[in-house]
Amino acid sequence: MHNASVPNPNLVVLASQTSATTFRAEDCTDNRFFIFGTLGSGVLRFEVVRRLTTGEQSTITGREFFDAMMAHFGAIVRAIEGNWSNANPERLSNLTRFNQATANSRVALGTAALVATRTGQWADDLGYSKVRFILLDPDPQIDPNARGKFTKVIVHFSK
Repeated sequence: MHNASVPNPNLVVLASQTSATTFRAEDCTDNRFFIFGTLGSGVLRFEVVRRLTTGEQSTITGREFFDAMMAHFGAIVRAIEGNWSNANPERLSNLTRFNQATANSRVALGTAALVATRTGQWADDLGYSKVRFILLDPDPQIDPNARGKFTKVIVHFSK
């Protein structure tokens, strides 16, 4: 189980954009870096930006952003959603990791989502270790060559 360290002093929760169903925090040194999460019907959906394609990165790790969000929502989170797409080339890290792991046909898709991606690792550390795919595009049941070439993945991690 992951133990949260001392909070990063540059992580600022924006009270005006935070409620029982939303959470937003930014790097106070550069607001291009942030986490924004929404909670609906127990499913947590979020976006975290801590590194840009230019190489610039936040003073806050993705894990620190995630931990702050999970501390805000707590036990009411039933599932953590990973929503990975190639639609925005600046935000490919989880999809890239998933594709690298699934290119090896011996690795189960669920294992790849849980072990190879940051979202999966963070969720697993908090006990959200059950994996259920909502969408895989292309569909590996239709396209036998889909592994390692996914363009969109939606997955839920739950307890």
